[in-house]
Amino acid sequence: MLTLHQFTVNPLQQNTYLLYNDEGMAAIIDPGFYTPAEHLQLSQYLSAHRLQLSAIWLTHAHFDHVFGLKQVAQQHQLVPQLHPNEGGMLQMASVAATRWNLPFEGYTGPVQHFQTPQSLSLGSHNLQVINCPGHSPGHVAFYQAPTAPQHSGILIAGDTLFSGSIGRTDLPGGNHAQLLQSIHQQLLTLPLNTRVYPGHGPATTIGTEKIHNPYLA
Repeated sequence: MLTLHQFTVNPLQQNTYLLYNDEGMAAIIDPGFYTPAEHLQLSQYLSAHRLQLSAIWLTHAHFDHVFGLKQVAQQHQLVPQLHPNEGGMLQMASVAATRWNLPFEGYTGPVQHFQTPQSLSLGSHNLQVINCPGHSPGHVAFYQAPTAPQHSGILIAGDTLFSGSIGRTDLPGGNHAQLLQSIHQQLLTLPLNTRVYPGHGPATTIGTEKIHNPYLA
């Protein structure tokens, strides 16, 4: 079984996710830790649950999703993974953050690229990498299909689909029509009971957003 733990961090209230299995293997998704206290939350959680961090996966590389990338990657000796079309965003993240008066040291080390469609493994569990650009050029989401009839799938959606809203597209690299196309063709086609874990705000389901989200009418 996979467990998903949420850290809500940094001044933009971004959701960083820690995904781990029963054997103690863990992946961090969008490490947005900004303060030493927020980094300490991760260290304490890993220690308390005896977890070994083995992967860093990025839905996209806007600064609020990579504030903590450099420290986490160095501390755990990991190479982050992201879509190749997101490399420019990662390079410019620290510059973009200064415009919000949120300086930080950007990550400049090696990266590995997703080749969508692609399956990621965490022990015996697999997640599908879904290409869903629009909020940013190389945005992806991570989907685990239900593992039993009584279970629901999980979608770690980044800044594509929110509870009652969608990702903004007025930032560099954004494309509103492309985002809507990604959501309708890639996300809303998932089972209705799929749990959606967004980059900001509360969790929701595909069915709820398909019916009630005013941006998707």
